[in-house]
Amino acid sequence: MFGRLAGSQPGYHYTDALKRSGIVWTAETLDSWTQDPRRTVPGTRMDARLKDPEERGLIIEYLRAESSPNAAMAAGSDLAWRPR
Repeated sequence: MFGRLAGSQPGYHYTDALKRSGIVWTAETLDSWTQDPRRTVPGTRMDARLKDPEERGLIIEYLRAESSPNAAMAAGSDLAWRPR
């Protein structure tokens, strides 16, 4: 997910606002997004907000780790999260 353009993963239905946002996922953009998605991208449907900076940091570090090339190779994936 790190380094990928927001709203660009095939097979998912994103709002037009997210697809047009031009956001590339970095620690900074993920911090803003997880703090207040609707402020970060007006017009998005996502409404989950994480007020605690430590909680956001832990989630961002998890996403960074899962986005590493080694994690993708170990999982045999294309870095796409898929619900189970």
